Amino acid sequence: MDKDFGRTYWVDLDGTQEPIEEDMIAKLLDENVLFCNGRKYLDHGKENPETVVLFINCNDVFCCGSDAEELAYNEIAKLFSLYMEKGDNGTIEFVSFKRGKQPRLRFKRFMIEEGFWNPDLERLTENLD
Repeated sequence: MDKDFGRTYWVDLDGTQEPIEEDMIAKLLDENVLFCNGRKYLDHGKENPETVVLFINCNDVFCCGSDAEELAYNEIAKLFSLYMEKGDNGTIEFVSFKRGKQPRLRFKRFMIEEGFWNPDLERLTENLD
């Protein structure tokens, strides 16, 4: 999907590019990079019923089957930038660095063949799955 619905992803504030996280999240949800779920949370020590949380879809990339990585608010712009630059390969790179682990070998080979492999990923733990 390449519709932006008039979204703005970055705004210039006094010469500094600042992210518009809400529009970034909308784009990543549209592209199925992210999905949302619910989770109970604590507020001043009191458990509250549920809030919405975002996860990065990692199915089959690091292990066979369903897999997801939590996304913190301060990580949105980095994930968005990598995805916009490298597509799904950028998402894999982001999660690899976050986990400290390379993707499964078939994904690593594909990324190398397609020119998306970041040499810094070699420092991460090899995935033997």
